[in-house]
Amino acid sequence: MKNNTNQLRLAFNTLGKRYTAQRQKILDVFNKNTTGLTIAQAVEMLRSEGIGHTTVYRTVKELTEMGFLQWAHTPQGEHLFISSKGGHCHPLVCRLCGIIELVDCQGMSTLQKLIAVETGFQIEGHHLEFKGICKQCQEAEI
Repeated sequence: MKNNTNQLRLAFNTLGKRYTAQRQKILDVFNKNTTGLTIAQAVEMLRSEGIGHTTVYRTVKELTEMGFLQWAHTPQGEHLFISSKGGHCHPLVCRLCGIIELVDCQGMSTLQKLIAVETGFQIEGHHLEFKGICKQCQEAEI
């Protein structure tokens, strides 16, 4: 699911933050790059818009916290940010080509509650990432 201007405006307003055209442009860059981007790549793509590294970094952090972006580690260990499909998702990362696919993981909230009950932890969040070999790379190896 791609997020529209009204959703982004509402999300920022709900947090008591200003919605700006710069924040929208930053999200748009990630929405257009469905394979994900590092912050450095996003900064480079937004340079001509006059949007600097600090603004991109802070906005990516906010967009991730609000659920508009998800992050995963590339096979090289970098953080790659990808536009969220909405809902509770976790990344699948191909260790060969680095492609990232987000999968719906609604059942994780049940597991999180079970872990909290069993351990007594007050769980505030989690990040789960699956690694493996994508279908295209599997077919290429055959």
